[in-house]
Formats: sequence, C-alpha cells, structure tokens
Amino acid sequence: MDKLQHILGIAQLCHKPFHTVQPRYNPSLSCPFHIFYCITVLRNTFFLHNLSFLPKSRNIFPKSGNTVGMKKFMITFLHCGIFGWCLEILFTAFQSFRRREKTGMGNTSVFMFFVYGMAVFLKPVCLLVRKLPAFFRGIVYMLCIFSAEYTAGALLSKKELCPWNYERSRYHVKKLIRLDYAPLWFFTGLLFEHLLLPKSSR
Repeated sequence: MDKLQHILGIAQLCHKPFHTVQPRYNPSLSCPFHIFYCITVLRNTFFLHNLSFLPKSRNIFPKSGNTVGMKKFMITFLHCGIFGWCLEILFTAFQSFRRREKTGMGNTSVFMFFVYGMAVFLKPVCLLVRKLPAFFRGIVYMLCIFSAEYTAGALLSKKELCPWNYERSRYHVKKLIRLDYAPLWFFTGLLFEHLLLPKSSR
C-alpha cells in the first residue's frame, strides 16, 4: 500500500510545474520505480511538462480499444505521404522542363509514399522548436530530413529498392543524399510544419 501511494504521488507530480516539491525518494522501490522517479524529476526540472507532445503519466498505458490516437496518426501519415508525392512529382516535372522536355513528365516511386509519410515524426520536433525563428527551424528540419533520407536510403539499398541514386552529383554522400539539396529540404521542412501543426500551435 505504501508503494502504491508513493507511485500515485509521483504520477500526480508529473502534471505539476517544475518548481513544485519533487517526490520523496524511497530506496525500497524496485528498479522500474527508480527509473520513473528519475524521469519525473527531469521532467519537472527541465520544463518538459509544457511540451504537449510528451505523454502524460495517465496515458502511458492507454485503455484497450482506444484507437483515436492511432487513427489520427494514420491520417497524418497519409497526408504527409500524399503531400510528399505531389512535391516530388512537381519537382521532377520542373527538372524535365529544365532538360527541355516539353511533356513536363513528373515521376515518383511507391516507396516514396512511406518515406515522406515518416514526416509525421517531425511533429514533436516542430512543437519543440516552434518558438524559434523560421531560419533556425528550417535548419533543424533540414538536418532531420537529411538523416531520414540517408537512413531510409541505406535500408532500401540493402534490398536494392532505393528509388534514388545521387552518384552523378559531386555533392553526394554515399549516393544517398545530396548536400546541394540543403535549400530544398530547408523549405520542404517548413512546408511540412504547416501541414503538421494547427494554427493555434504555431
């Protein structure tokens, strides 16, 4: 009973400001409760209670049958995938005009839907940096996109499924990313920010 009361006290403090009294440490608790104690202290100390994307203690174990969060996640994933598809088709069509191809043919790959869909994981980053100037937010998004592109490309290349190959560019890194695409990913990240965040959160 004492352990249960102690755990409930910690859980309640997860929703209090950082300046409130931290939960008393009880060395008799087992390892998982030590970890929970440390997380609670860090959460209160570093203002993490203000980040709405972090799970509240009562939502760590969601009720069975609660599919609202998953449904919202999947809808956002679909939006990001389709939005990325459209951007890539427009970009490749523009490239075809540069090659003086009058058809303006744009193309993409079915795998790119899932790659662009991963932009849904940018939302916590967007919430974290939303108060920074647009220049710094764009830099953060650009680095995240470069990391995701490199990781996804490396995984797909193992199965010979990677739809892009940048070996013709002198700015490529292991054929998976192009450093001269930095401005492109800078503005793409800001576009995804508008897609992922409601107006009230910007």
